[in-house]
Amino acid sequence: MDLDGEWDSFLKDTEYTSVVEQASTGPTPLSTLLYVSTNTIISFLNQAIDLKTTFWNIPVIPYSLPRVGVIKKQMKFNSTTMQEVEAIEASVSGYDYGYCTVLQHIDNSKGMITYKDIRKVTIGISKKDIVSYRVKQKGAFYNCFVLILRVHIGVYKEFHVKIFNTGKIEIPGVQQVAHIPVIIEALLEVLRPMYPTILYHKSCEETVLINSNFNCGYFINRAALYQLLISKYNISAVYDSCSYPGIQCKIYYDDGVTTIPASIAISFMIFRTGSILIVGKCTDKVIREIYAYLVTILFEEYSQVVDTNCVHSKKETPIRKIKKYILLK
Repeated sequence: MDLDGEWDSFLKDTEYTSVVEQASTGPTPLSTLLYVSTNTIISFLNQAIDLKTTFWNIPVIPYSLPRVGVIKKQMKFNSTTMQEVEAIEASVSGYDYGYCTVLQHIDNSKGMITYKDIRKVTIGISKKDIVSYRVKQKGAFYNCFVLILRVHIGVYKEFHVKIFNTGKIEIPGVQQVAHIPVIIEALLEVLRPMYPTILYHKSCEETVLINSNFNCGYFINRAALYQLLISKYNISAVYDSCSYPGIQCKIYYDDGVTTIPASIAISFMIFRTGSILIVGKCTDKVIREIYAYLVTILFEEYSQVVDTNCVHSKKETPIRKIKKYILLK
């Protein structure tokens, strides 16, 4: 279960009634294998990008067509005149599916700022727009635009790509690093009509964030484990069940796992259900060494930290009503 899932479980006021099958004196359960859920990759193109011109010139393919290409694009626009806003709205109206989300609007002829308009322009739709019930709109960054790029890797997959004016690119949510070359090639095919000499600097590629998780195989007494972590293992940890359902910890890496502050810092969160999330800017090798370190601790301290009042029975949750929108052309 990921972090959002753990938090949802906490908010649903889960009741813990039954007892774990293995007593603290029984055989120690084995942890699951480490699952790397997402990687965030950054790298650089060999030239700067004219954001506004490029954004409007990038073609968006209809979602219904089974093709590789851009199916959605987003960008934040900061306008200081009514004419700029009218030009944006005219450009958006030229697409079959496009809309503006106004983030801030000032129109006051007597004020210090007479006119200001900040809006996020969205062109096209993605899978998340169709299957998600999220209503609240997300914000957007300056100095970049976002593409939802569909590529074919066995099946069609959608990837979120941020392109900055400096030529920097950021690709969050990649499950396998092997997918990066396919994503980059599809991105370059989109940009080459506007930038014929554009190239990708493979040597600058860097993983800036890895999200991973595993389960120790038993329910955890968080208070007991917290005391062990700070007293016996000297691990920096914070635990307050009223504000966060897990133990929040930080550990370091310097040619091996260490509790002494170093340049590589990794955070991990331990929850009562036995789920452990490991998050940080590091390599896959570092994540796996920290995973092995935590597995050893949880195995050796099983009898001290196992929660014998464990397995949860969920209350019935009401069916969430999903609003449906019908677009009429």
